[in-house]
Amino acid sequence: MRGAQTGEQAGWGHVVVLGCLYLVQDVGYAFFFVTYVTILRSEGVALDTLAVTNAVGVVWALKFLWAPVVDRYGWRRLGHYRGWLLGTQVASLLVLASVAVLDPVGQLPLVVGLMAVLLLVSGTQETAINGLAVTLLSAGQRPVAGGVQLASASASAVIGSGGALFVYSHLGWTEAVAVVGAVFLLPLGVLVRLREPARAAVPTAERPGRRTLLGFLRGGGRLWWVVLVTPAYVSGGYMVQALVTPMLLRDGWSLERIAFVQNTLAALVSVAAGVAGGIWARRAGRARALLVFGTAKAVAVAALLPLAAGGGHDLLVAFSAVAVSAATACAMAALVTVVMDLARPEAAATDVTLQLASTSLVRLAANSGGLALAARAGYVPLVLGGALATLAGTVACHAWMRLRYPSAVAAAGGDARAAAPPGPHPSAPIPAP
Repeated sequence: MRGAQTGEQAGWGHVVVLGCLYLVQDVGYAFFFVTYVTILRSEGVALDTLAVTNAVGVVWALKFLWAPVVDRYGWRRLGHYRGWLLGTQVASLLVLASVAVLDPVGQLPLVVGLMAVLLLVSGTQETAINGLAVTLLSAGQRPVAGGVQLASASASAVIGSGGALFVYSHLGWTEAVAVVGAVFLLPLGVLVRLREPARAAVPTAERPGRRTLLGFLRGGGRLWWVVLVTPAYVSGGYMVQALVTPMLLRDGWSLERIAFVQNTLAALVSVAAGVAGGIWARRAGRARALLVFGTAKAVAVAALLPLAAGGGHDLLVAFSAVAVSAATACAMAALVTVVMDLARPEAAATDVTLQLASTSLVRLAANSGGLALAARAGYVPLVLGGALATLAGTVACHAWMRLRYPSAVAAAGGDARAAAPPGPHPSAPIPAP
C-alpha cells in the first residue's frame, strides 16, 4: 500500500481528496430523513405514512451486503474504486434530476422510490470511498483522515438538512434538490483528476465473494468487535441525540432556534472537532483517543440531564447539545481509524463497510426506538442510561483494544506499528466464493 504513494506530501494530498469525496457521505441521507420528512409533515402527511417512508432507510444500513461486489469487480483503466465512484456520482445526479421535477407530496410514492435508489447508489458510493481510503492512506495518515471524514460528513449533513430546508422554504422543491445535486459536483471534479494506485493482482478464485463477509469475522476477536464493541461504543450517544429535539420542543424552543443549534451550530462545531480530534488521535494513539473521546461523550450526555428534567439555563442546554455532537465526531474519528486498520487490502471496501454497519443500524434503531422508550420511561432515565451506556461502551472498547490490539495501546504518534491489526496478516487470502 505504501509503495503506491509518491511521497508524504502526495499522501497528505490524498487526505484532502478523501475529504472532498466524503462530502457526499450523508447529504442524501440527511436530505431524505430530515428535509423531505419535514416537508411531508408540514403538508399534513400522516405519521404512519412517514413511518413507512422512513423504513426505506434500511437500504442505506444494509449496504455491506453488496460491498463484496465493489471489491471483486472494477475497471483497471479508470482505477478499481475510482470507476465505481465515477459511476455512482453520475447516477446520483441523474436520480436527483428526476426527483427535482416531481411533486414531493402529490407524487410521494414515486419520489420515495427514487429516494430509495439514491440511498442505494449513495451507499455503494460510500463503500467505494471506504475501499479507496484504505488503499491510499498510510497508518500515520489514517487518524487525521478519520477526522476529515467525520468533518465532511457533518458538513454534508448541514447541507442536506438545514441548508436544503432553508432553500425549500424560500425558493421551492426544485431549487432545494438542485442544492443537493450541486454538492455532488465537487467530488466529481476531484475524481476526474485523481489517479488511483494499481491494485495488486488477486487470483480469480481468491477475489472477494459472498463468503468475504464471514471471512473477516473469523479470528482476532473481530466478531466481538463488530457485533458488540462498536455498537456499545456508539449506542448511548445516538439514543440521547435522538431525544434532544423533542426535549427542546417540550421546553418551548421554536423550530428556528432548534434548527440553528442542532442542524447548524452543532454540525459546524462537529466539523472543527472532527479534524482536531483526528490530529490529536494521531499524536496520542488510537487506544488513548478512543478512551478519552468516549469518556468525554459520556460526560457531555450526562450534562443533558437538566434538560431531560425540564430545567437548565438555555445557554447551558445549547452548549451541552453541541458538546454531545462534537464529542461524537471525535469518538467516531478515532473509531474509523481502527476500522481502517483492521481492513484487508483485498477486501477493503467490504471490511470497512461491514464494521461500520453496526453503527448505522444503531443509529436507525436510536432514531426510531428512542422516543418510544422515552414515552414509557421518561427522558431522565433515558439520558442517564445513555451516559452510563456510553461509559460502559468506552470501557469495553478499551478492554478489547488491550486484549486484541496491544500495539495500538502502546504506540502513538502515528507509528505504523499501531496499524498492525489483530489476527491473520491483512494480505492473507480471502476465502473463495
